[in-house]
Amino acid sequence: MGHLRVLIAGAGFAGFAAAKALHARQSEAEVTLVSPRPNAVLSPLVPGILSGWVCPWTPLISLREALPCANLRIGRLCHVNRNQGVVTIDGAGVRSGCEAAQIDYDALILATGRMPSTENVVGASQHALACKSPKDAVTIRNQIAGAFEAANAEDSARRRQALLSVAVVGNDIRACHIALELRALLSQSISQYPRVRPEDVSMVLIGSGVPTGVDSAMAERLQALLQRAGIDLQGGRVDEVSTDHLCLTDEQGETQRVEARTIVWAKNDTSALALQPIGMHGVRVDVMLRVSEEPRSEDSRLFALGDAASLDRPVDVLAAASTVANNVLAQARGGNLLQCNRSITKVLLGKRVGIGRLGPWLVGGSAGAWLATQTIRSLAPGVWDEFPPPLERLEPIPTHLHVTSPPPVVSTYPRA
Repeated sequence: MGHLRVLIAGAGFAGFAAAKALHARQSEAEVTLVSPRPNAVLSPLVPGILSGWVCPWTPLISLREALPCANLRIGRLCHVNRNQGVVTIDGAGVRSGCEAAQIDYDALILATGRMPSTENVVGASQHALACKSPKDAVTIRNQIAGAFEAANAEDSARRRQALLSVAVVGNDIRACHIALELRALLSQSISQYPRVRPEDVSMVLIGSGVPTGVDSAMAERLQALLQRAGIDLQGGRVDEVSTDHLCLTDEQGETQRVEARTIVWAKNDTSALALQPIGMHGVRVDVMLRVSEEPRSEDSRLFALGDAASLDRPVDVLAAASTVANNVLAQARGGNLLQCNRSITKVLLGKRVGIGRLGPWLVGGSAGAWLATQTIRSLAPGVWDEFPPPLERLEPIPTHLHVTSPPPVVSTYPRA
């Protein structure tokens, strides 16, 4: 084990990828991973829980098993002393109520992600549902299952349509993925309920029109895919969320009311870590992924990646993780630092739906999905081998998902 002490805050997709990259070079660095949970979350798989092709526990990877040589500390980062190279962790899970702990570091990697930004929207925190974790996805799926049951008991088409109206707020890749999975769930569930007709269900994606986070060609392909799936694209800013509708200001400045009984808030642009110089939209970083407060003023010991990093354009997570791992070690040796310029070229949008770039060509469908899943396979090779059969029926799912393995008895999710 080397003497370079590297601390990674966050065990989401980006944090786990960085930890895996450094764990492979454990002779050069001692890795400490701070996470509020004992498992990593493969976030690209979470929306798949909505339509049923991903089991709730599949995106959860045991950190102890995946990173046996890393030091795992359960907690949340609450303070960073950058002059002394010390962080303070406290207040997460089993550490709640315990005294704060301090950890020294030689290099700190922030991968804390972002949280739903609902503070300035009336009623959003009370009535909108997030979709960040497997448990969030199960909550949404169960709510829609209840809506279908209620609609099936209604003779009125108007009431059925009100119950089965769904809205997703957001405009990035993840919001589009959530909308497509929810649309698939609605379509495949209609046949289970005799009184429900295809025209009773509706789906709207509320954002700024063109999907963000990818190049223009991929954005156009993604927009066409959303429209073919029967998802209404609505531009505007959401001002208020209620139990059965939301109010938004459209691009012409007019107020509109959108009926929606299930509202999913996928607009995640608030930093999950309230530390300076982290602002509303994440940490400012340079092309080497070093935190940069002012022009030409980089912190050589502080890096950021994933949603926690603020870049001019989104970059591939695996490329960013590899770049950070190289630069952390190169910084300590006085070597050359690499730049991270690889843009997002693969997007997973469903079990057999994805968009990938092969040179100048874009591929979609199953081929695009296969390209997108290679990123996940490289981080967790055994995930695809353990996939159980997909859910064919819309049924309630138990919500006790705090473990990394399935509960003892879950009849709707048989083991493969």
